[in-house]
Amino acid sequence: GDVSDLNLAGPIIAGAVNPVGDGYRMLGTDGGVFSFGTDRFLGSIPQILPGVTLNCPIAGMVASGPDGYWLVGCDGGVFAFGDAPFVGSLPGLGVVPVAPVNAMVPYGAGYLLIAGDGGVFAFGGPFLGSLGDNPPTSPITAIATVNG
Repeated sequence: GDVSDLNLAGPIIAGAVNPVGDGYRMLGTDGGVFSFGTDRFLGSIPQILPGVTLNCPIAGMVASGPDGYWLVGCDGGVFAFGDAPFVGSLPGLGVVPVAPVNAMVPYGAGYLLIAGDGGVFAFGGPFLGSLGDNPPTSPITAIATVNG
């Protein structure tokens, strides 16, 4: 399936394969989530906040498992759906990132947020460092965790 026949409120910016089963999700900048195949729709921003304009566009989506996912806004706002636990967000702490948040990954009992200047924000696991005090010349666009 695809969204070519839908009148979208914003462009599709991300997609994710369901960790189990035969399905996938697509994400729009307004927080609209579109599920295909065996992937179950667990909710989206327009569904829970109808008519509300977000302070910052949604920047990413990550699965917490087969029955949950998080969305993150460029201001570090986090939205949890399904069985994904909400363990905090930057606006909830009163923190305004220097550069927009553009990615997140599962981490510990929660997630890591990464900003374009290399700022890393840990929720649900220990903070292990950041490039925020010494940003690189090119924006950071992704982060990965390793076991070990």
